[in-house]
Amino acid sequence: MVILETREKSADERLRHLQREIVAAEERLESLHAEISDAHSEHGVAELGRLTAENERLEARTRRDADKVDSVLLALDVAVRASETDPLTGLPNRIVLWARLEHDVEVARRRGTLLGVFLMDLDGFKKINDDKGHAAGDMLLQHIASRLKQVLRQSDTVCRIGGDEFVVLIPEMKLQDRDAVTRKLRNAVAFPCVVDGHRLECTASIGGSVFPIDARDPEALVRKADEAMYRFKRAHR
Repeated sequence: MVILETREKSADERLRHLQREIVAAEERLESLHAEISDAHSEHGVAELGRLTAENERLEARTRRDADKVDSVLLALDVAVRASETDPLTGLPNRIVLWARLEHDVEVARRRGTLLGVFLMDLDGFKKINDDKGHAAGDMLLQHIASRLKQVLRQSDTVCRIGGDEFVVLIPEMKLQDRDAVTRKLRNAVAFPCVVDGHRLECTASIGGSVFPIDARDPEALVRKADEAMYRFKRAHR
C-alpha cells in the first residue's frame, strides 16, 4: 500500500513538472510570435533598413580606411627607397652600403669566409664633365653603373657613394680571385659609351681590402681599400 502511494505521488510530480514545461514553452512561443509580428511591422522593416544602411556605411568606411592605409604604406615605401637609392644611377647609396657591409662582415665572421671590399673612382671624369658637359658625365655614370651590375653576381653589392666613387662588396671571395675581381671591375668601367655621337671611354683606379686579412670591421675595411686605391693612383700617375 505504501509503495503504491509513493508511485502515485511520483507520477503526480512528473505530471506537474511537464505541465510547467508546457506553460513555459507556450509563453516562449507566444514571445516568438510577438517578435515575428514586430519584425513584419512597419517599425521592424524600418529598423532592418536602418541596420542595413548602417552596415553598408561601416563597410564603405572600412574600405576607405584600408585604401588610406595602403596609400600611406606605399608612400612610406617610396620614401624609404628614395632615401636608400642614388637618384642618378639607381644604385644603393652610402646608407645601404654601411648596412650591407655590417651584414656581410657578420656573415663572413660567422661562416669563416672572406669578404672583398673594393673602392673605385673614375680617372679623368672631371675632364669629361668639363669637355662634354655634365649631362654627358651623368650618362656615363649611368652607363658604368649598368655595366657593373651586369658583371657582378646577385649576391654582390655595388653602391655609388657620391661623385664618381663606387664601392663593391664581394661576399665569399677567394683570396686568389682578388686580382681577377679587380680586372673585371676595371674592364666594366672601360667599356665604351656613346653619348650624343661622342665615344666616351673611362678608366678607374681601384683599391681593395679583404676581411679578415686586412681589417675586421667595416670602417677599417673601407679605409684600407681607400688607401690601396690611392697607392694605385700614385703608382700610375
